[in-house]
Amino acid sequence: MALRPYAAGQAALLKTRAPPRRSIAALPNGPCAEGQTALRPAAAQDQRELMTDLATLVSQIDATWFGSGMSASSMERLADMAREYEAPARARLLREGDETKELSVLVDGRVALTEHVAGRGSVTLMTVEPGDVFGWSALITPFKATSTVVSLEPVKVIAFDAAALRDEVRSDCELATGIYPKLLEALARRLGATRHQLLDLYGSEQTEPW
Repeated sequence: MALRPYAAGQAALLKTRAPPRRSIAALPNGPCAEGQTALRPAAAQDQRELMTDLATLVSQIDATWFGSGMSASSMERLADMAREYEAPARARLLREGDETKELSVLVDGRVALTEHVAGRGSVTLMTVEPGDVFGWSALITPFKATSTVVSLEPVKVIAFDAAALRDEVRSDCELATGIYPKLLEALARRLGATRHQLLDLYGSEQTEPW
């Protein structure tokens, strides 16, 4: 099906700037409260897969921060192993500790990354904005999700099959050199968000870590 194209200004913004990091203390009405059941897994009825043609997928990948700077052939190889889907607000797209079966690029909407902190429950580290990725652990052993991903609003996602992607980057150096620097940038943002959140949580306790 035909999808709404990016406006020229939006595409330029996503291609030239890394997505902003926005740390938040807690997901509103979200998983921080013990026993809360507002979140639901992104089951088949939650994810509506879109029948997007190859050329449209390539165009959408190219319009994101993740795809910026990649060669046309690399984006075509990514599109060959991709699916695009939509999910409603408050759907759990990935759960901490589960096998990460897809590397995902957020096209529209926002998602929150949450982690379980001993004695604190589930804490939201940051939000992911359009153009950024989640599920980076799909390419790094042991391929387990390090955080839970929850949609804050209706989202549109392009997801690349993890097993196929790992095979491709082993054999295609051009694709690997396009993907791994982006993953390192995304991981650096995650680590920075985790550090700031831990300082917020424990900074007032005035205890030495050694």
